Amino acid sequence: DEPSLVGILEPVEFVQPGPESALQAGVWRRESHERGRRLSLPDALIAAAAAAIDAAVLTRNVKDFALTPVRVETY
Repeated sequence: DEPSLVGILEPVEFVQPGPESALQAGVWRRESHERGRRLSLPDALIAAAAAAIDAAVLTRNVKDFALTPVRVETY
């Protein structure tokens, strides 16, 4: 129901990548590719947006985010 959804989403801060974050995501994707690994565009953008505001990424996908220097929290 809507009140429950609002209660879950209200304390969450939503951020989106800007131009600098997009460039950083591209650098991380290239570096990963050069090491024989694949970092997806969505994961790279999420990591770069988090890094831009010195935030951690909350995910169960620790393996892919380990390709970036961003802090990762898991659950």
